[in-house]
Amino acid sequence: MGRLTRFDEQPEPPTRHASQGGTSAGVAKFTFHDLRRTCITNWAKHLPVHVVRKLAGHSDIKTTQRYYLSVQEDDLEKARVVQSEVLGFSGLTQK
Repeated sequence: MGRLTRFDEQPEPPTRHASQGGTSAGVAKFTFHDLRRTCITNWAKHLPVHVVRKLAGHSDIKTTQRYYLSVQEDDLEKARVVQSEVLGFSGLTQK
């Protein structure tokens, strides 16, 4: 990973080896950016958006919001539970 074959050549990108290893392990191909997106999306589930922006290295919070914050089904389910608790309903979920 990242080894040079000659002194005047560029190193091989480490993501090439990572995606090749994943493919032989039965994992779909991925890029470094896929890993970055997954990491930032996971941060967004647990941290305030301004903290995620800083960790991601974005100068504009709109970049973080546009590309990395998305509502997932489990987010909606959590919202339903909170809404039910706030309104005093028990065991009610709606899909």
